[in-house]
Amino acid sequence: MVQPKSILLKLTQGYGDFTNAEKKIADYILAHTLAAQYMTITELAGASGVAEATLTRFCRRLGCSGFGAFKLSLAREESAARGGEELRGEGLSPEDSVEELCYKLYNANQEALNQTYRLVDPDRVSQAVDIIGRAGQIYCCGQGGSSIMAMEAWGRFITVTNKIHWIQDSHMQAMAAALLEKDDAILFFSFSGATRDLMDIARIAQERGVRMVLITGATTAPAAAFAEVLLLCGAVEGPLQMGSVAAKVSQLYIIDVLFNEFCRRDRGLTDRNQALTAEAISNKYL
Repeated sequence: MVQPKSILLKLTQGYGDFTNAEKKIADYILAHTLAAQYMTITELAGASGVAEATLTRFCRRLGCSGFGAFKLSLAREESAARGGEELRGEGLSPEDSVEELCYKLYNANQEALNQTYRLVDPDRVSQAVDIIGRAGQIYCCGQGGSSIMAMEAWGRFITVTNKIHWIQDSHMQAMAAALLEKDDAILFFSFSGATRDLMDIARIAQERGVRMVLITGATTAPAAAFAEVLLLCGAVEGPLQMGSVAAKVSQLYIIDVLFNEFCRRDRGLTDRNQALTAEAISNKYL
C-alpha cells in the first residue's frame, strides 16, 4: 500500500502503529498544527513530553530527512489548505491590495521591533559589550540570511575598531574558530538557533574556551547552551518565511544597541576612529 504523502494524513492514518512517545508528538501536532511550525525542536519536544532524539526519529519515520524538513512539509500543507496563502504573522492574503500589503508589512516590522525592545535585557547587553570590548578578536558569523546580519554587524563595528571580522563560508568559520584564543569571541547570528553549522562552531568555541554571544529568536535554541550571552529577537518566522525582513529588522536593532553601547564606553576613541574611517572613504563620493 502506497503511503500517503500528506504529513497530517501520515499522523492520523499511522497513529495506531506509533509508540506511546510518538503518539504524544502526533497528538500535540494535530492539536497545534500552526503553532508547531514556529517551534524549535527543543520547544516541540518539550511541549510533547518527549526527548529531542525521539522527535528527530519520528520525523524520519514520517519520511522527512529531519526536523526542519518536517516543519517545511507541515507549513506547505497548511498553506495549501488556505488556498496558497503563505502563513505569516502579519496575515497577508492574495486578495490584499498594494495599500493593504504595505500596511500589514509595516505593522509586522514595527511589531518585530517592539517585541525585540521588550525582550532587551540591559544586563545581557552590558555583558555582551564587555565581551566585545575585552576580546582580542571577534568573529561575526551566521549562515544564509543570518550571514547577512553578521556582515551588517561587521560593517557597523568596522567604522570604530579593527578587531571585528566577518567570514561568510561555514567551513572557513569553523577553521577560524579552531584557532581562536581564550581572550577572543564569536558574535553569532542565527534566528532559529538550531543549525548544524552553528552547533559545530559552538562546540569548537567551547573546546577552545572562546566566549560566544548568540543573537537568536528562540529562547530554547539548542545552541543557547553554548552561549555565554543570549540576546533575543522578537520577530516570528515560520518555515516559509526564512530570511524575513521582520527578523532582520529585529536583529539590526540588536546590532545598533550593541554598537552604540560599545561607542558610549569610549567616546573619545570611537569618535576619533569614526573620523579616520570617514576620511578614508571621503574620496569615494562624487
